[in-house]
Parts: sequence; structure tokens; C-alpha cells
Amino acid sequence: MEELKSSSSTSDGSQEIIKSVFEAMRDRFGIHTSNSWLKEYYQLANRLAFINCLLKNKIKASLLYIYFLNGWPNDPNMNVTSQKAWRGAIDVEYSYLGINDKAKEYISEIFVEC
Repeated sequence: MEELKSSSSTSDGSQEIIKSVFEAMRDRFGIHTSNSWLKEYYQLANRLAFINCLLKNKIKASLLYIYFLNGWPNDPNMNVTSQKAWRGAIDVEYSYLGINDKAKEYISEIFVEC
């Protein structure tokens, strides 16, 4: 699922700030990976960093991802027909980012048939 993939398009100076925010978040969740969080799956990494910011400020928060099934019936490249297909793509994303059980406590998912 290509729509899960994204990368940062910020300037080099901003990327250094973002990297330090990501490091703090990885420390909180005990995530260890050598993969860049500015590439491939930046969107999820950025959202987890925001959750970390909220938690640091004592604001309870979590992510809810809504995955649509059969939402693009006329476009076989975009259409996802099963939860199993989404699960495979999500597992690749989580593996790349090093998402562990502690981080998963703040991520919920639902699958909606269109």
C-alpha cells in the first residue's frame, strides 16, 4: 500500500530539529532502529512524535487509523480488498520504524468496508 509511504520534504535545518524530536520519542517508547524516520514512513513517525508531545504535557492521547476496504473499486492499484492485505502493509511499516508493543499501546486501527 503505497499510501502508507511518505517522506519529509523539510529543509536540512528543520530536519535536524525533527530528528531530535524523533529521538526523544523513540526514547519514550524504547524504539531502536537504524532506519531513517524522515524517509519511507514519515507520516506515522511524525504522528507518534506529536503523541509523545501531548503525553509529555500530561494530555492523554492516542492515534486512530482508519483503513478502507474496497474504497477504489475502479482502480486496482489503489483498491485494498482485505484486512489481511492492509495488515501485511502495516506490519512492514511497523517493522521499518521499529514500532514495538509500547508504541502500539497508542495506536488503534479500524477497517471499514466501503
